[in-house]
Amino acid sequence: MDDISVLVVDDEPATLAELCEFLAEEEYKVLAAANGVEALEVFEEEKVDIVLTDVRMPEMDGIELLRRIKKLNQGTSVVVVTGHGTEETAIQALRAGASNYLKKPIDIGELERTIIGLIAISRAREIDPVSNRLLIEETRTLEIPSDPTIVPAIVNNLCKSLPLLFDLTNIERIEIALGEMIENAIEHGNLEISYQEKAEAREQGRLMDLINARNENPKYKGRIVTVSYRISNEGVEYTITDEGMGFDWRSVMDSIDADGLMRHSGRGIILSSHFLDELKYNDKGNSVRLFKSVISDEYD
Repeated sequence: MDDISVLVVDDEPATLAELCEFLAEEEYKVLAAANGVEALEVFEEEKVDIVLTDVRMPEMDGIELLRRIKKLNQGTSVVVVTGHGTEETAIQALRAGASNYLKKPIDIGELERTIIGLIAISRAREIDPVSNRLLIEETRTLEIPSDPTIVPAIVNNLCKSLPLLFDLTNIERIEIALGEMIENAIEHGNLEISYQEKAEAREQGRLMDLINARNENPKYKGRIVTVSYRISNEGVEYTITDEGMGFDWRSVMDSIDADGLMRHSGRGIILSSHFLDELKYNDKGNSVRLFKSVISDEYD
């Protein structure tokens, strides 16, 4: 992973050292800065793929740093770190172009999954400018097995034509939302793994064991996720349908506010709702429509 550079920005020396040590152990190229001004200097001098920044810092806070980085290089992924009671700041960061958010104290496992996801999106993205110039409308339907390891490749396949309509920030946001919702359809829909079961399995390092066991269970074996896709000059639309029992999506959607944003349960749904113009479930809760318009202005 030494070809991937991560710039860590935090004014707390102990936190900065801990994060840098972890990322170095994971063999990323690690750059460090104690505030936004320092970080901007590093960013202008070094190749940076991902920025992990605290929000509250002297001289230049994380939100202003985020805005300046996006002006310099829109393709750079920025993950903001927020503290307790700063939910509105997390929303502000997402609207300003942040790829994701983490809350303090940082869950190292969540940090690792976030960075791996961003790298997978970046490496899978391929732009075909010739095909894009010719595209008027494209529709497809895919049937996906209940295997979350193939989701990045599926997302890439479903997003190849997006550069025709969207800039890099919005493309990344659509990719993140699509990946979150397909994973939800596989794990919580087809395999009926609860949020608590998933969290416990992750903490114990046995999530894939749980997924594999469910896939061998006759009740869940052979279930598929169907994804229908349409892109036109109006925008892009995905409909994701699983073969599970459905769920009470209304209770999750009702929490899409400053408080709900920071919860782990339903986090993918809440995050996606901030990245898209429409996220709408059917009554049963086993099918969701995602829509992003070309005319929307989701970030400042």
